[in-house]
Amino acid sequence: MLAAATTQVIRSYLLSAAEEMRRTLVRTAFNPVIYEVFDFGISLYDRNLELTVKKNGKVTMSGRIVISADGKSRTLTMSGTDAAGKKVKSTSVYDKQ
Repeated sequence: MLAAATTQVIRSYLLSAAEEMRRTLVRTAFNPVIYEVFDFGISLYDRNLELTVKKNGKVTMSGRIVISADGKSRTLTMSGTDAAGKKVKSTSVYDKQ
């Protein structure tokens, strides 16, 4: 198990990386929905391509990306609760062009 200080350093680094991604996306966006409304999300994945979405410290969504054996598509499966507290699930499939 990691020491508390090491855990805090890693947590701070990941938060800093996400903030830098946000700044870069807003600064370089050509779409006003992104640079004026801030309607976008940023994700950091672990080595298993799993993600957790938190709001105010509470987990609201979790998901996983699976890449096909031939590498030509990926599937994102998400589950969690929406703003009204209703359970939601979604699956998105992305194909390489």
